[in-house]
Amino acid sequence: MKIIIHEWMVTELKLSRSELFAFAVIYNYRRGEWFNVPRKIIAQWVGVTPRAVTKIIKRLSDIGVIEYQVLRDEDVGTYSSYKIPEFVEMFAEKYDD
Repeated sequence: MKIIIHEWMVTELKLSRSELFAFAVIYNYRRGEWFNVPRKIIAQWVGVTPRAVTKIIKRLSDIGVIEYQVLRDEDVGTYSSYKIPEFVEMFAEKYDD
């Protein structure tokens, strides 16, 4: 999979390097309103540990550029589901024009 860092991600979101890379991975994996991206995948792309990804995701959620929920499935175990807020999607639309 290709991970694209869009201009608006840099100029509008003003994230640290690790936050930017993690956000780009999550954004590029989006399919539908809520979607899953394994922390292991985010960690590989960002070059950090899954534990560090947990902190990065918390920070991205705290500043409002993602929403996430932790879910439990008896077959899969615990996993996170992500959503990109509408105002963030508006940045993408603004730059696509």
